[in-house]
Amino acid sequence: MAYSTKADMEKRLTRDELVSLADLNEDGNPDTDVIDQAIADADALIDSYVRVRGLDVPLSPVPTSVRQASVLLAQYNLQLGRGSVTEDIGKARDDVVKWLTDIAAGAATLGYDDDHTEGEPYAGVEIDAQDRVYDRDKMKGW
Repeated sequence: MAYSTKADMEKRLTRDELVSLADLNEDGNPDTDVIDQAIADADALIDSYVRVRGLDVPLSPVPTSVRQASVLLAQYNLQLGRGSVTEDIGKARDDVVKWLTDIAAGAATLGYDDDHTEGEPYAGVEIDAQDRVYDRDKMKGW
């Protein structure tokens, strides 16, 4: 499952921009395969950071912040493939990678709604300790 789609890309880029980046066969239409590969590469990068947190990937449901990151990274990938990375998209990519680094370090969240727990098995503190020597039952009568 992809975090973003061609439709998401079309919302961010004009048709002319998308054609200039993804029309490899020069028929005047963006190649779906090229866009899908740029998205797949973006999503693989996202997953590599999210997986460090112990979360199952691909993420489901997809948080809006992850969808936006996927679109930005896919746009960067398309521009990189054409040798036309702009300063703005380069900075946006760096910001996304910084955010992903923060997620991996536990300093940022994925932006799920409050009713969804990130990484259910790892959502809280996990304590690995020996059994108690003294507890209520063992102390009865004292």
